[in-house]
Amino acid sequence: MKGGGHCPSTFRLSNGGMSVKSWDKIEDTFGALFSPEVSNRPFDNLAPSLSLYLFDGKSGTLLGNLKDRDQIVFEIRRSF
Repeated sequence: MKGGGHCPSTFRLSNGGMSVKSWDKIEDTFGALFSPEVSNRPFDNLAPSLSLYLFDGKSGTLLGNLKDRDQIVFEIRRSF
């Protein structure tokens, strides 16, 4: 295994999304997902990452129904 891959480490804040049930009542029908991620590539064929999935929104919306189900994800990708 060779050290110093192409992308040693990254931090992304731009992952996420939004849902709106009714544009006329946006304040009552919105939902949002924010998903920052930190990843590292200590070797060319190994890439661990840590992500968060943070949900918010009004009850009854797609993302608002997941409000109490935030997640932490640890992932290791290996290529060979």
